[in-house]
Amino acid sequence: MPHCFNCKRGARIGTKAAGRSNKKMTTFLTANKELSDYSNNGFTSKFTGELRSIPDDLQSELSQSFPAYKFYIARMTVLIDAPFKKYDLILIIDIVSAEVKGFVWGNYWTLHPSKSFPSLLKGHQTKSEDDAVSQIKTFARLIAFTSNDKIGDAKIQKGKVKVKFIKGKGVFSILEVGISSNLLFDRMAITKPNGKKLKYFVWETSFE
Repeated sequence: MPHCFNCKRGARIGTKAAGRSNKKMTTFLTANKELSDYSNNGFTSKFTGELRSIPDDLQSELSQSFPAYKFYIARMTVLIDAPFKKYDLILIIDIVSAEVKGFVWGNYWTLHPSKSFPSLLKGHQTKSEDDAVSQIKTFARLIAFTSNDKIGDAKIQKGKVKVKFIKGKGVFSILEVGISSNLLFDRMAITKPNGKKLKYFVWETSFE
C-alpha cells in the first residue's frame, strides 16, 4: 500500500541517512528535466507525495544483490495526453551519497527510463553465472511488481542475462543485461520477445 512521503510516519525511516535520501529524492522528483520536460520527453510528471511499499522479501533480496543501492517506488501523476494518469516510478539511489542514480517506469513500454539506466549495473561483479541470473531476476521482480507482469524463464544466452516478463499467457518483453567472461555486468535494456529493443531501450551491450 502507498504511504504518505511527507507525513511524519511515512517519512521517518529511522536513520539520518534515510532522511537525507528522502530530501534528495524529493528534490530530484521535483526538478529533474527527464521527468518534467514535455517538449523533449513527450510527457511530464509530478510526484504525488506517496511512496509505494516494496515487499519485505523483495527489498531484502535487492539489498543482498545490489548493496550499493537503495530502491524506492514513487507514485507519479503523468501527462502524455489528457487526462493525467498515475504510474509507478522505480528510483535507484546510491546508498552512500543518497543521490538518485537512475530510474525506470513500471510502464516501461510507454515512458523512457533515465539516460543513466543502461549503465546502472555496469561493472557490478557477480560470483557465478547462477548468481548473475539470480541478481537480474531479482531486479526483474521489482520491475514486474510495478508493471503487473509475471517473471518467466531466466538464463544466460549469447553473453547476456535474460529474464522474461509475462503478461497474460505470453512473453511480453525481456530484461537483458550484458555479462562478460569474468562475470562483470555490462549495459542493460528491455527488449521485445523477438529481441528488438523497445522504443526507449535502444542501447547495445559491448559483449556481443
